[in-house]
Amino acid sequence: YQRRVHGEQMQRGEDTNPQFQHNAGNTETFAVDEDKPLVAKAGVGSHSMKSTNLEAAYNIYKVCIGIGILILPSVFKQTGWLLSFVLIGIFALICYYCMCLILKVSDRLRRNDLTLYDLGERFYGEQMSLMIKLCIVFIQGGTAIVYLAFVRDYLKAISCEIGIQSTCTHDTYSLLFAMLIILPLSLITNFHFFSYVSIVASVLQMVIFVVLSGHHVTRLGSFAALSIANPESLRFTIGNFIFVFEGVPTIMEIRRSMQTPSSLPSVLGKVYVFASLVCFIFALLGYWAFGNETSSIILFNYDLARPLFFSLVFGYMLIILLSFPIQFFPILECMQSSQKFKDYIRDHSQLLFFRFLFVLFFAFCAFFIQSLDLAVNFIGAFFAGPISFIFPVSLVLRCLIEIDYDPVSYTHLTLPTIYSV
Repeated sequence: YQRRVHGEQMQRGEDTNPQFQHNAGNTETFAVDEDKPLVAKAGVGSHSMKSTNLEAAYNIYKVCIGIGILILPSVFKQTGWLLSFVLIGIFALICYYCMCLILKVSDRLRRNDLTLYDLGERFYGEQMSLMIKLCIVFIQGGTAIVYLAFVRDYLKAISCEIGIQSTCTHDTYSLLFAMLIILPLSLITNFHFFSYVSIVASVLQMVIFVVLSGHHVTRLGSFAALSIANPESLRFTIGNFIFVFEGVPTIMEIRRSMQTPSSLPSVLGKVYVFASLVCFIFALLGYWAFGNETSSIILFNYDLARPLFFSLVFGYMLIILLSFPIQFFPILECMQSSQKFKDYIRDHSQLLFFRFLFVLFFAFCAFFIQSLDLAVNFIGAFFAGPISFIFPVSLVLRCLIEIDYDPVSYTHLTLPTIYSV
């Protein structure tokens, strides 16, 4: 306001404050903006600090290929390899299509900075926004808890293999070791930093998958002995398929972090096709190699006493740990939209302490997780399902009614609507 008044005074030829004349060209804010988020949204900043399409593809790939792919061989065993193949293709297609619908709604409003819960509040009010926020918090928080539970189980397996009884029999020591790695990473508030981490982690992950798949090929059994389809087991496995391809909470962040946000649908489609192939090949070979002995987490089927498998599984554990902090960004953004959160957390030191408490809470919850595949199924079915199908269809319907009425467009929602039901 002062700069605008100064400009008007200069146009009228009036004298102005010399001290302000000296600072008139300063583009920095003169006071603290209480509405400014403590963690800058991804994409805010110079064009050079934003992610390229390749970096965005790596981030999307990391969202898809996480802990979920390690559970898929067990899911193939329970559901059958053919039915699982069909479900992977369907879920990948519908998740991709629903995310594109959300991006189109955001484009129709000419607002690239809106989140999913912002759209919910725009079309339905605060109740819908709160429901979406709760789903996002449960998905991201549940994923973080599953990550910690996986690291706990891995460290216990390693400890039992090498004879460390304290860690082998007590989960507390395993969780403490995991937190020593996670705590420093969870304090990083720059989303762009993880673009570089994702590139290194994705390359390492692909190397691990190739080596492990090669090992699977060497011990393939009878293909006829594999289960083809078992629909009765879907109540225990369908959430796992949703969990693998669910990415709405982070996809909005990734879009804001891109140099060219308009290219996201193309990048997203290519990554989903590649991720679907990786998931199917790895899961099928894993189930084919170990048969009915396939563990809920395929990594626990390997002989950890052998240096090769020990190093590969340890490398994948590090990838999981590096992916852990990414789960914080959607949670923090949901909370930062609340005025009560802003009233209590007013500076970065308080925010870092808050994140520290969050890690402790996640570790406490991970202590009670006994079955990773059932935990992932629960998260996918009850929280990722609404985020992936129900909320996008509901938002697009209201957008068609209020902004861009077109009866033909309703036919495009037929399959997602049936899938939501």
